[in-house]
Amino acid sequence: MLLPTDGKRRNKIMKYDLTSKIAEIGLATPAVRALNHTGYVRLSQLAGESNARIEQLHGMGPNALAQIRLALAACGMALEGESLPVPKSGKYVQVGDLKMYCEIHGHSKPLVMLHGGMLQGGVFSTLVPILAENRQVITIDQQAHGRTADIGRPLRFEQMADDTAALLDKIGIKQADFFGYSEGGVVAMELAIRHPQLVHKLALGSTIFNLDGYHGPVKSGMQSMTAKIVPKRMRLYYQAVAPNPNKWSELVEKSAELARTWKGIPPKSLKSIRTQTLVFMADKDYVREEHGAELAKLLNGEFLVLSKSTHMSYLFKPNKLLIRILPFLNASAAKS
Repeated sequence: MLLPTDGKRRNKIMKYDLTSKIAEIGLATPAVRALNHTGYVRLSQLAGESNARIEQLHGMGPNALAQIRLALAACGMALEGESLPVPKSGKYVQVGDLKMYCEIHGHSKPLVMLHGGMLQGGVFSTLVPILAENRQVITIDQQAHGRTADIGRPLRFEQMADDTAALLDKIGIKQADFFGYSEGGVVAMELAIRHPQLVHKLALGSTIFNLDGYHGPVKSGMQSMTAKIVPKRMRLYYQAVAPNPNKWSELVEKSAELARTWKGIPPKSLKSIRTQTLVFMADKDYVREEHGAELAKLLNGEFLVLSKSTHMSYLFKPNKLLIRILPFLNASAAKS
């Protein structure tokens, strides 16, 4: 996890990856110096270390550690064995046997954001502050994801939709627009089918209606994935907030089982959805462009391909998306 002691190479990497990048999220100079001293170049490397180990090996002082914790939190990560605090905007809602976590930001017409598989509401951290300027933005962590602990039942999109509807009812939301990303888009479509009165508009990003929507290697990988092959960053995001951080492997196993058993949403059911819809994806997405176009056609919706983007990049660098999605959502608010 440490760089080689090649001073020129190390300083070059530090200048770009650490000093400039981490400075953007407010890491103070003492912490940057401390990291330079240790040889770390990425926050994700620190997230794999414990507080005690860093202090023992590198003599990092408490002020630097405090700053590093803040920087990790800004990226949705934490030191090993530590959890991020629940923000003031967060709350738990009891839905049957499930204690579901949600966050509420802003005011006005509700916009519910649904995360993808093995992710959490925090994946929208770049988008939420912008969208919350004129909307009440609600993010939800589904069963076994993020701050919502697992219970003894398999993962099913239909169940996630019912859980979401029940949570929204308990917090007084009778109708909302929905932004569903990746598998969250499947949950959003199930909501429109099972709870049509709840759904005003749908924005579906990188969403499929059956597994054939993925490129071949992605489809097979989803069905056979294990904790060892899932990107480390996803595990770190999970462990930073999960009530039971050691349950990561179980979440991956349940997600693979969901991929193996899901039969997709029948075209007839999709055609029954009457709400106004925007389907969007990246030009370098996990999802096939032909599949995205077919989904938009079945939903009688608009279709948008974001150039020079990947399956997740438009969430973290959202300008191209916001230019197109804000008019769509604002028009929804204006009509209401």
